[in-house]
Amino acid sequence: MIGNGEVLRLKEALKTLTLPTLSLYLDVNPAKPENAGRAYALRAKDAMKALKVPEDLAERVLEVLRHEVVQAKTLALFADGKRLELLPLGVELPLVSGVKTAFLDEKESRLLTDGALAHYGEPFLLPLIYALDEYERYGVVYVDQEKWRVFELFLGEVEEVRDAFLALDTEAWRRLSLDAPGRRFHLGGISRGGAGQDLFAKRLAAWEERFYKTLAHELERLWEERGFTRLILMGPEEHTKLFLGYLPRRLKERVAAELPSLPHPGAAPGEVLKRLEPVLEEVERREEVRLLERLKEAYPKAVFGPEVLARVQ
Repeated sequence: MIGNGEVLRLKEALKTLTLPTLSLYLDVNPAKPENAGRAYALRAKDAMKALKVPEDLAERVLEVLRHEVVQAKTLALFADGKRLELLPLGVELPLVSGVKTAFLDEKESRLLTDGALAHYGEPFLLPLIYALDEYERYGVVYVDQEKWRVFELFLGEVEEVRDAFLALDTEAWRRLSLDAPGRRFHLGGISRGGAGQDLFAKRLAAWEERFYKTLAHELERLWEERGFTRLILMGPEEHTKLFLGYLPRRLKERVAAELPSLPHPGAAPGEVLKRLEPVLEEVERREEVRLLERLKEAYPKAVFGPEVLARVQ
């Protein structure tokens, strides 16, 4: 997982690379047949040969590509005479995947072909900056009957935030989760009534308010610390709705989806990611439509749609 701190460290590290620098972006998605047998290493070799990259540098890069186990869809690599920076990305970059014709710009020392983008000279950071700056960093608040958890999603990867909600009283949460609306006053099959019920309800409501306010404050801290840009709430609706009501406005406005829990407690990060992938695609499409609508409002005389594409082709 590329954390917020790692992004800053990487940007600073890339500034200190000596020139000329090799910038290499490779499609390494293991699900694609064209990447079988580390075929991307051969594409990298051909690209470096076309750009006349020095043999010692090219061999150092190829040594890494032949032996490094890369769990990613795109690999960004930056190397100078002494240093080499690797950055596996869990997403496909538009400039790397799907290019159907090779393009060699000798003046710019840049090669673009299907599955590879190589540049030799100044560090070529545009595809990387696009990925780091344009992709949303999601915070996922996951609620089940055992505990509250937080996951971070960025660039197709997921990681559980282990220190989230450490102050939460898990036993108290289990009691509260059993006291969900509809069951709250029917413990053991005996309905509470009269003044006792009123007192119990008031105490529970006060405790509930403190509980959710504490969680909202903790999530706000994580939002700042982890650099989240969107939120997703997963869990029983009665609890996610209550929690949503206690969030400050700036966080509430960034809630992209509310989803039910997975069918069993203790879900692994990979299970959470699998559940969220189609939702994230839907959220991104919805946000793109909203952006287009805002552009139409800001520029009412502008022309949008397929006819524009037809004119420029």
